Amino acid sequence: MNQFLLQTFSKKIEEVSELLVKIDDQYEFAHKNFQEYLAAAEIKRTKQEQILYANYQEQWWQDTILLYAAQLKNPTDFIRYLLNLNTNSATQLAYQCFRETTRQLDPEVEVKVKLKSLSTAVKNALYQKIEQLLKNQQFKDADYETYRVMIETVGKEEGESFDTKDFDTFPCDDLRTLDQLWVKYSKGKFGFSAQKKIYMDELGGTRDYNKEIWDKFCDRIGWRKGRWYVNYSDLIFELQDSTPVGHLPLIGGSGWWIGGGCWTWFLSLTQRLVNCNISPHASQRQK
Repeated sequence: MNQFLLQTFSKKIEEVSELLVKIDDQYEFAHKNFQEYLAAAEIKRTKQEQILYANYQEQWWQDTILLYAAQLKNPTDFIRYLLNLNTNSATQLAYQCFRETTRQLDPEVEVKVKLKSLSTAVKNALYQKIEQLLKNQQFKDADYETYRVMIETVGKEEGESFDTKDFDTFPCDDLRTLDQLWVKYSKGKFGFSAQKKIYMDELGGTRDYNKEIWDKFCDRIGWRKGRWYVNYSDLIFELQDSTPVGHLPLIGGSGWWIGGGCWTWFLSLTQRLVNCNISPHASQRQK
C-alpha cells in the first residue's frame, strides 16, 4: 500500500513533508491511520473501488476499506457488493462497514429504509453460518461462531470477553434469533432460554450473584462435576441423551474456565432474556 500511496500523492509531498519519515532511502507516512485515510480519500475521488474489492481479504486494507465506506454518502451499493461476494470474510467486512457508517449517512427516509433492509441482509448472512453449523451438529464451532457474532454486536473485537454491561442493551431480535437456532437444532435441549429457565425459573436465580444457586445451576447443566468447574475443552459438544439440558451455548471460547468468572456476564444475559421476553416455549413456537 505504501507504493500506491506514494505514487498517488507524489505531487503533494512538499505540502505534507512534516508527516513523512525516511526509511531505507524511501519516504513513508509516519502514522498508519493517515496512510489509510489518504488512500481511502483518493480511491473515492478517482472512483477506484476495484482496488478495495481486489484486496478485501488483506488485513492491511481493512481499515482503509472502513474509512472509504465512512466517506460515502450512501454506502448501500458498496456494502451490497461485499455481501454478493458470498464469503465469510466479505460478509464480516460488510457488517463492519455498516456499523461504522450508520451515523454518517444521508438522513433521508428512503436511505434509512434501504439501510434497515441491508442491515437485515447482513445479519441474516452471518446467521446462515451458525445455522449450518448447528444443522450439521458441529456444536463446538457453532458455539464459537455465536460468540464471535455476539462480541461484535456489543462493539468489541474477536478475542475479547463479555462483561456485565454488554447485554443491557443487546438487540432483542438478534438474541431471539440466536436462541431460536440453538433451540431448533438441539430439539429444545440447548439455548439461552433453556439456561434461563433452569437458572431463574427453577432455581430462583436473579441478576445478583448467589454462589449457592450458581453452583447448583452449573451442576444441573454439566458445567461442574463434583466440586470442580469443568474446562471448556471438557464440555460435551454432542447431542446425546445423557447431555444435560442447557449445556450449550457457553460463548466463552476455548480459553474459558467456567469457574473463572463467566457468571459475571451470564447473569446480565439471563436478565436480558427476561427483558426481551425470550423463553424456550416462545422459541419453539417461532422456529
